[in-house]
Amino acid sequence: FEPTDALPSLAAAFVREHRLSRGAGCDDADCVAGALVDAMRDAVRRASSPPVRPRALPPYSGHIDTDLDTQGDVDIGAFLVRTDLAQAVGFPWTHHAADFAYLRAVRAELARRGLRARKINQTLYVHN
Repeated sequence: FEPTDALPSLAAAFVREHRLSRGAGCDDADCVAGALVDAMRDAVRRASSPPVRPRALPPYSGHIDTDLDTQGDVDIGAFLVRTDLAQAVGFPWTHHAADFAYLRAVRAELARRGLRARKINQTLYVHN
């Protein structure tokens, strides 16, 4: 696809052609098409601008948003969330990238409240 293409139409046609109705945290075809459009727009944006900072880890099966942490304030797999924020966001996701969907939702709730994530340089928890 090209940046000038009608991405929603392309995504909807792809979803219909492949009979997609679930995936990426979605439970219906419209949601899958929307997630596909978001991924396509992200790909166009990433292709047209240099990365903000180098990634420490490669993308995981194409489902991790490579610019989820452009400010460098989150270590994936090691983040804490205030109880009131966690309760407001909930955790309805059951797919393999649920932690990323959760973090994205927490970020949206932070923005809605006029707050931001903060990184601290301290080990809070270690497991293996």
